[in-house]
Amino acid sequence: MSSTNRKASIAAILLIILTGVVAVVEWDLMLIFYVVGGVALLVGVFYLFFVWEIPKSWEPKSQSVGTPLRSFHTKVVGVTHRNADGSSRQKIIHNCSVGDRLELVREPDNHRDSNAIKVCWQGEQLGYISADIAFRLADEIDRGGKFAASISDLTGGTDRAPTRGVNIKIDKY
Repeated sequence: MSSTNRKASIAAILLIILTGVVAVVEWDLMLIFYVVGGVALLVGVFYLFFVWEIPKSWEPKSQSVGTPLRSFHTKVVGVTHRNADGSSRQKIIHNCSVGDRLELVREPDNHRDSNAIKVCWQGEQLGYISADIAFRLADEIDRGGKFAASISDLTGGTDRAPTRGVNIKIDKY
């Protein structure tokens, strides 16, 4: 029997003895109800803190899955260009929604910027992270740093501003 179970058994026995003593002494009936209710409350609290085990699914998640170490917002650049396969980034963006998850993909062989980071939605490229931010993130990504990105806002798409833009939130874990 584990130490915790032994303590629980001893406490339960002591509470039962206390309840029996109260009944034998034949105190006023109302006082007995108060004492029995208090004992039941103590047993419940004791059980909650010393016997009951919290299910694993209730335990807080590790930091790598839960709370980001830092977060920032930026915009996706190059949204008016076409992709290598000829697909229109503007048409792809038209199908996106705020909150959609994005993938950040390193492109070290990019002929313009060896720090390039593509921003993809459902496997299709929306554009790139700006060069100044990619310069700071590329090395972290290459070393296995964990990042998550999502769409925080979609801009444009109106008669006055027909070109769609994508603002994103990046979380580092």
